Amino acid sequence: MAAKPADPDLTILSNLADHAHKLLREFVDQPLVTQERGAELLAELEHVILEFKRLRPPPTFKPERRLRLVDPVRLCGVCSKPVDRRRSDYLETVRAAYHIECLDKPATREEN
Repeated sequence: MAAKPADPDLTILSNLADHAHKLLREFVDQPLVTQERGAELLAELEHVILEFKRLRPPPTFKPERRLRLVDPVRLCGVCSKPVDRRRSDYLETVRAAYHIECLDKPATREEN
């Protein structure tokens, strides 16, 4: 795992952002006939942005890692009683768990 760079001084980041803003303002204010100066401003702006990213990389969007010390209690889909995972008398799917004896019971219907 790569070491995360230490947070730089906020004044450095602020100065870089101010400099980038000044370059953008100057670029927008340039007349279209001075393309050479515009190219220089864009090159300098790109350098400032790369330096800013180096000092303060963007956050990664990794899901938050959670420590699970205890498996959650699964309830039987038929009888709603807890399933003991240390025993082998149950079946488990991704979404549900069932006692084998609950599955083996014939379905009882109340007939009117």
